[in-house]
Amino acid sequence: MKKEEQAARQAGEAERKRREREWRRPACSRCGAKFSDERWAEQEPADTCDDDGLCAACRQAAADQRARQEAEREQAAAAEEKRTGSWWRRT
Repeated sequence: MKKEEQAARQAGEAERKRREREWRRPACSRCGAKFSDERWAEQEPADTCDDDGLCAACRQAAADQRARQEAEREQAAAAEEKRTGSWWRRT
């Protein structure tokens, strides 16, 4: 009986630790998804003010959005240059 009780106690302690770890697991500041173990390990050593707090999917979406915005700015600047850059333009 002692071994069974000890095994049950250890199993209960392991489950409590697992639940506590999951409770402490950070979540994405954009979508709320819990971080993977890899992302959590990446965040832990980082200074929290330097970390964006985003999961991998939201990080990729933010990078894609920044790239689209930059491309739009470049297109707008090129269009403006084409419109105003002609030596035929009267002032």
